[in-house]
Amino acid sequence: MIKRLIIVNRGEIAVRIIRTCRDLGITSIAVYDESDVGSLHVLLADESIKLDSPKAFTDPEQLLELARLRKADAIHPGYSFLSESAEFARDCNAAGILFIGPSAEALSICASRIDILNKAQEANLMVPEHTVSPLDPSDTDRICKEAEKLGYPVAVKPFRASSGKASPVAYDGDELRRAILTVAREAEVTLQDQRVYLEKAVQPGRRIQVPFLADNFGNVLPLGLIDVSISRHFNRIMSETPPPGISPEQEQKLTAAAVNFVRKAKLNNLGTIEFWLDQSGQFYLTKLLPSIQIEHSATELVLDLDVVAEQIKLACGEKLSEPVPQHRGVAIQMRVYAEDLLRQSLPSPGTLRRFRLPGGPNVRVDAYAYAGCRIPIHFDPLLAAISVWAPDRKTGLNRLSRALRDAAITGVETNLGNLQAVVCSQEVVSGEYNSDTGKRLAQAISVSDAASDDLAALVGAAFYMRRRSHAVAKPARLSGGWYEASRAID
Repeated sequence: MIKRLIIVNRGEIAVRIIRTCRDLGITSIAVYDESDVGSLHVLLADESIKLDSPKAFTDPEQLLELARLRKADAIHPGYSFLSESAEFARDCNAAGILFIGPSAEALSICASRIDILNKAQEANLMVPEHTVSPLDPSDTDRICKEAEKLGYPVAVKPFRASSGKASPVAYDGDELRRAILTVAREAEVTLQDQRVYLEKAVQPGRRIQVPFLADNFGNVLPLGLIDVSISRHFNRIMSETPPPGISPEQEQKLTAAAVNFVRKAKLNNLGTIEFWLDQSGQFYLTKLLPSIQIEHSATELVLDLDVVAEQIKLACGEKLSEPVPQHRGVAIQMRVYAEDLLRQSLPSPGTLRRFRLPGGPNVRVDAYAYAGCRIPIHFDPLLAAISVWAPDRKTGLNRLSRALRDAAITGVETNLGNLQAVVCSQEVVSGEYNSDTGKRLAQAISVSDAASDDLAALVGAAFYMRRRSHAVAKPARLSGGWYEASRAID
């Protein structure tokens, strides 16, 4: 077993990895950007070191140098950043540092989304209609012609494979041109490759994931199904396992297809196969995520499994653990973001004044922040992932609603109100949600900028009048009885 592990990531996933390191008796080493100096992963790690490169977590040379300097046996990339880089995995191994994740050979398959789709077709799996080669975003005329061949709507995606990147759907030429700019700009910054490709979009539908563990001996362990259909501004906000409304026959087919692809592509360690399920029940393989994902905390709840510990064991050459874990109950996860719903969900950086997270039976929170912590503007605005386990779906939704109500965050704007609306919506309660649900719910609670300005003025006036009165504003229902005796109201 390894002795010292450096985590070249930040946020809640770095905290997650540090905790497993403590369980296994492994010394954890954190790295941090200057804007993230007060983050919880820096405070919890056994050792920490500052990144000096302007590329921060995407500078492989500096990260490897720090690993050598701190005499790390292994390096864990978390998700995003360099977690899907075959070259980085190869460089780690060449330096004598164990890469915790898929092998460089397995990651090389993930270099191109088109290559992933081609590999799926070789495994006799259905994939969406798509352009067969990458497209230069400056050649909009050609891209528009390709879109017309596929037929609208089309999804614009970065050619280089990476999880969590914007993939807007365009319904006409004008939307397509805007989508090309959005995807190309983000791909250039995060992937250093602005090329795109198009997929025929079948709307609406459901995104169903099959996470898996695979060792170096040909053994593959599927970890159930997760529904990740509900998103907002390309950020997934809800995950549920097992997905509601999926028949045993569909589950068996999706699982078998995922295992078949994993074996065909010779993938190993931990990963996720994502499928698109249309309204007729037909499914298409759309994505390969070769790293740990935020959704895995929900998977861990229904399996009573530590996937980070499994990652480390598999990277060390061990076989899959026996016996096979059994699925139990339901797990649902919601993601809390620092974003301003009244400003088109723009990130809301700042210093947290209050950060009360939920607790209680079968509630799990993955977070990196705390009261007084500074939320930087340079990284993903995810604050926490709140997950609950329950023996059945109705209890799980009630528990999740309670957990969201228990949370209290001030100092930055958050999407907590939006999450509560999602959990209580008829579509989610009935289990009949799809990829359009998040958009519809967002539109239902959205407020225009002009209206929000008027609201801000009214709130300011009310606050001023309250302060002038020097009186405590207290609801009538809290004016007596045990509540009055046991609580001091500021």
